[in-house]
Amino acid sequence: MALEIRPVTPDEFDALCAFLEEDFDDSSPWGVVDEYPLVFASSNRANLMVAVENGEIVSHVGMKTVQFRGPSLKLRLGLIGSVRTSPRHRGRGLARLLMQAAARRLFEVGAELALLWTSIPGFYEKLGWTVAGSEFSLEVSRGKLPVAGIGGIVRRLTPDRWRDVVALHERERLRVMREPSEYEALLGIPGTTTYVLDTADGPTAYGVVGKGRDFAGCLHEWCGSADDVVSLVRGVLEITRRETVTLIGPPSRQDVLERFQRLDLTPEPAALGMFRVINPRSLAQQLESCLWPAGIPWNLSWHDEGVIVSSLTTGEPFELGHDDALRLLLGLGNERFALPEALGGPEISERLPLPFYVWGLDSI
Repeated sequence: MALEIRPVTPDEFDALCAFLEEDFDDSSPWGVVDEYPLVFASSNRANLMVAVENGEIVSHVGMKTVQFRGPSLKLRLGLIGSVRTSPRHRGRGLARLLMQAAARRLFEVGAELALLWTSIPGFYEKLGWTVAGSEFSLEVSRGKLPVAGIGGIVRRLTPDRWRDVVALHERERLRVMREPSEYEALLGIPGTTTYVLDTADGPTAYGVVGKGRDFAGCLHEWCGSADDVVSLVRGVLEITRRETVTLIGPPSRQDVLERFQRLDLTPEPAALGMFRVINPRSLAQQLESCLWPAGIPWNLSWHDEGVIVSSLTTGEPFELGHDDALRLLLGLGNERFALPEALGGPEISERLPLPFYVWGLDSI
C-alpha cells in the first residue's frame, strides 16, 4: 500500500496516542491527551498529520493555531509539536514530508508564522526553520529573597478560582488569546500547579509551575508587578519547601529582571524557539503595521532568497537572509544587531526587537 500523508481519522486516534506514548516512560500516570488537551481535542484532529503505510501510523506532526497579541504586533501563529517517527522508519524523510504538509495546512487556516520547541535544532534547520526569539531564565534560591516585606498570601489555585487567573493573564502585554474553556483545560493538565498571590487589593499575581512531563520546578507562566512576582516566588518556595525555583519569562519584563538583579541574581538569556514563515506577504503586513508606529519606517518584501528591507526615510533597499530578518525583528537571546545607516543605524537598532513572547503553558 502506498504511503499516505493526511490528517488522522477518528478510527486511528487511539492508535496514534499509543504510537506517541512509545517514547515515554511507562510509569507516567497520564498520556499525551492529558498532557496536551488542546492539541488532541476532537475539534483539532484535522491538525494532526500522520504518515500511514500498510495501515500503520509510522510518523506524526501535531499542530495548533493560536492568536498572539502584543502592544502593537498581532500574529496568527501555528504551534508545532509531538513530532515522532517510528525508529524502524527513520531516515526516509517522513518528518520532512509531514512538516511540509503541516506548513500547507497552516497556510490554509491563516497562520503567518510557525513556532516549535526542540532539543535538536540542527534537524529542523535543515528543513528551513530558524532559531529566534528571546526569553530569560533565572534560578531563584530561597536565601536570596527577602524574608520580610512579603505582600499578601500565596495560595494554591483551587478549581473555583480559575477565573482569577483569566483576569490577571488578560492584563499581560504579551500573550496568546485563550477561550475560557482553554484556560480550564490548560490549568488542569496533570503535573501543573498554579499559585495565586492574594493581597488587600484582591489577587494581584499568579504563577504556574510544571506542565505534564515538562517544566518541573519552573515558573513558566506568571503575571504581576515586580514586587508581587518576588512575593509570589517566595510563597511558592515556602509552600513547596523547595530551595530553588527557575523563573522563565520575556525580556520585555525589565522591571522584573531589574528587581531580581537587585537581589544579586543574574538572568540567563536564551532563544525562545524555532520559527518558519508560513505566509510571507501577510507576515510582512503585520510586521509593518507595528514597525511604523514604533518609528521604524520600513517596507518588508519576503522572497525565496531573503527579505528586502526598504527604508521610507532613505529610500535605500537592503537585503537580509531569512534567518537574519527573523532574528532582527523577533530577537535572539540578548544579541543586538548592528543596522547599516541605510536602515537607520543605531537609532533604529535600539527599537528592536519587537515585543514577542509565548508562555510555557501554551507550548505544545
